Amino acid sequence: MRYFFAIEPNAQAKLNIDHWRNQYLPAFDHPVPVGNFHITTAFLGEVEQDKLEVICEHIDKQHLPAPFSLTLDQQGYWSKPKVYWLGCQNVPKGLLDLVKLTEKAGKIAKINLPKRPYIAHLTLARKCAFEPASALLAPEFTTPITELGLYESISGKSGVKYLKRFSWTLPNKR
Repeated sequence: MRYFFAIEPNAQAKLNIDHWRNQYLPAFDHPVPVGNFHITTAFLGEVEQDKLEVICEHIDKQHLPAPFSLTLDQQGYWSKPKVYWLGCQNVPKGLLDLVKLTEKAGKIAKINLPKRPYIAHLTLARKCAFEPASALLAPEFTTPITELGLYESISGKSGVKYLKRFSWTLPNKR
């Protein structure tokens, strides 16, 4: 089973992003469904059950960052995977802390994580034949982040679904 750690915009932000995508960008052949909107902190890939337990136990013992706000205000396109995305001009410290924590959990479980610089992004469309023109109205979506999730990626006839299998609430610190 394929797994990844991620955070999600709240429901209102997801709807606002979808509305903006439909109003200000060209129609995509392969848009990401709104229900799949997320920002990955660590992609784990194929994970056996025993390693999944190690990963969850590790996260359970960690001091998670306090809830934070995330602003998606940047558009981008990667030509090799043909992906159009929204990103952050300023990545919050809380997100970077979650990236470190989730990558460490993968390493403790002896999972070989991809070695590339972290770029916080939310994928809007896949299999883009060419880079779309930037939207006429720049994106600016701010959402509270209050939870870290561990998701399973399930491929089916109707596409990929991401199911949240475990979650951890970010603690309000005083």
